[in-house]
Amino acid sequence: MRPSTPPLLMLLIVPAAWACTSPPATGPADGGAADAASPVADAGSAPADADPPPPVPQDAGPPPTCGDGTTPTILAAGGERTHGATMVITGCRFGDDDAPGPRLFDAVDNQPAYEGLSVGDVVPTDEDAPWSRNGSPWATEVRLAEEDARPHRAAFYRAAGGSHGGDGFLGWPRALGGTRPPADQLLLYVSWWYRPSMDPGGGEPEGANKFIRIWDNDGAERSYVSWTHMHIGYSGGERTGWRSFTQDGRVGRWNRMEIIVDAERGTVRHYVNGVYQRVSHSSVGEFDIDDYQKRPEFADLGLNVAVLGFDHGLTSYGAMVTDFGEIYIDTTRARVEIGDAPTWAETRHREIQLPTAWSDGSIEVTLQEGSLEGLSGRYLYVIDAEGNVNEEGFPL
Repeated sequence: MRPSTPPLLMLLIVPAAWACTSPPATGPADGGAADAASPVADAGSAPADADPPPPVPQDAGPPPTCGDGTTPTILAAGGERTHGATMVITGCRFGDDDAPGPRLFDAVDNQPAYEGLSVGDVVPTDEDAPWSRNGSPWATEVRLAEEDARPHRAAFYRAAGGSHGGDGFLGWPRALGGTRPPADQLLLYVSWWYRPSMDPGGGEPEGANKFIRIWDNDGAERSYVSWTHMHIGYSGGERTGWRSFTQDGRVGRWNRMEIIVDAERGTVRHYVNGVYQRVSHSSVGEFDIDDYQKRPEFADLGLNVAVLGFDHGLTSYGAMVTDFGEIYIDTTRARVEIGDAPTWAETRHREIQLPTAWSDGSIEVTLQEGSLEGLSGRYLYVIDAEGNVNEEGFPL
């Protein structure tokens, strides 16, 4: 069971009958068009005290329905379009989830374990903290920071200073089993925001500088996925997938990073600012990673995040500052996003939302505006557990 995130602000109760239709129109303000043939009181022929004629029902046409298909369909979205408000999304083919919400949503300023800490304090890893590891003997300790945080956030993680500069990371979140992840934890979806002060591949020598490592144990041998500034390596594969972060990532700005590792399907997919990072190799050209394999000798262990941040071990990054935060980790692809374009393929800025209730016909989320600068006029997307999405966004 995955713990649910407690709902914030208000709950909007939606009648069950709306599960596959939108609410009926109540007039032009709700989208219905006025009937041109509607009778109008004639002031020249009717007595001054005559009762007005009864209103003529507005014809809004048949309500929308889900129809046939295999992808999620959104019919309505009720609630205020503001950060922190509750929105109820109704439609069909969302799938069921009896424990909605990510396994871990670490916005830094939402962690009780950090209460009482100040800017510059080392991120704790005691038993009440979300992460069980902070850096390594060669890495700078990750600390709390607040300078130029993303909108609606008061803090984030920072690695800076020392001979290795922005070399710092957190690892092995407790919510996902720490260094002993459960055996059935074979899929991880991880999303986070990352801001490097310099090109993460610009040091000399450049090395293989890791944004994230996904392992099944912290021993000398393991199943692994390692995403660096220039490539992605993984167990079971016969080739390394090459692609530079700076093709779609930006230095000095917040970048949305995402990765999905599925040990059962053998797939790895990763994204920078909404762009799928399709990798290449000299022997085959561009390819999709479909040959990831988890080592059979570790069948009693699932997957967890061993490293998240920036891990390199080089003194040539001494002046670098690494910022990261708003970390969302789940064991399903199912999620809700709000994007900047009317189709999923066109979106380049998306903000992930926090579900508090989820059924096949209704989802309740706590809205996260992030840096979208308003949610009205944006587009709503629901992704199901198989990765299917409504390609046409629902306008907000």
